[in-house]
Amino acid sequence: MKRLYISLFIFALIITLGILSIYLISNANSKLYGEIESVIAGYKNGQDITENIDSLDKAFKRYSLVVGSLSGDQKIQQIEESISRLRAMYEADSDEFLAECYLVKTIAAEILAEQKPTVQRLL
Repeated sequence: MKRLYISLFIFALIITLGILSIYLISNANSKLYGEIESVIAGYKNGQDITENIDSLDKAFKRYSLVVGSLSGDQKIQQIEESISRLRAMYEADSDEFLAECYLVKTIAAEILAEQKPTVQRLL
């Protein structure tokens, strides 16, 4: 009977930690999305967005601390590379600035989707 209780406890712990990790990544994504939207809105309105890009960079550092411990490093590195290019693209008035912003959002969404339990991932 002790083995059953221990097994149930471990199973409940695994489920709880899985739900917690999804919540943490979802919360971190929401904050990162907010910063990206601020950059995009400022850019579309013709405002000086250097402070917004700095804010996005700081938000990404917090994001990488949370998500980096729960997810793979490859996608985090892709986001970091994209964010590091944003300032140079903005200063050069590059046509690809918005595309790079949307790429950051897409990769962050992929990270969240990879953490969600689905039938395909469980099999």
